[in-house]
Amino acid sequence: MKTSKVKKVYGSGTWESPHGLMYTFEYEMEDGTILKANHKTETPLPEGTEVEYEVTGENSYGKRGKVKKFVPQQQSYSGKGESDKPFAASYGKDVFISLVENGIMQPKNLDDAMQMLNMIQDNQLDWLNKNK
Repeated sequence: MKTSKVKKVYGSGTWESPHGLMYTFEYEMEDGTILKANHKTETPLPEGTEVEYEVTGENSYGKRGKVKKFVPQQQSYSGKGESDKPFAASYGKDVFISLVENGIMQPKNLDDAMQMLNMIQDNQLDWLNKNK
């Protein structure tokens, strides 16, 4: 996906889709790209917003595609003083899924599953804190 700022945005109608009412907007980007994109809300991304966009097709009416607000990627875990909680949460979730899929853990209900997941994540966080 490319990134740019919205230079201009215009409402371009509505239509009924299998997912409900869709609002079409024509976006003009600062890099010169013009495309139409559909949204589930009647509020477009405002002018000046940094966005990610992708042109998915083109016809005699112009380009169409996807437009969403740009969100910078978070830096990955380096173990150098950063919080270990996101890493422990992600790793713990992966371990939990693997244990459940392989029949090693069998939660009885959602509360049971959450307790097991929290236990794995807490153990991972403890291990990370001890081994710095």
